[in-house]
Amino acid sequence: MRKISGWPKCPQCRNRKVLLIEIWDATITWNPGEPYFNEGTLNPGDPLRVEGHCLNCDHRWRLRGVIQVQEEWFTEEE
Repeated sequence: MRKISGWPKCPQCRNRKVLLIEIWDATITWNPGEPYFNEGTLNPGDPLRVEGHCLNCDHRWRLRGVIQVQEEWFTEEE
């Protein structure tokens, strides 16, 4: 997994107003024999990737080598 120092910048406009989005693989099972058939059961999955969405220019991209956001990756170094 890649280590990122500091909050990511938009590759298009270089702004740091970036929304981070984790994309996960998950499943929902539906069993017709269950009394609560219409509710389904959500099974947690695995993190797949992280995308950035610039709130300044609306550019969207994938952060390469990153599959999950971790708070310590995005703190400014002093």
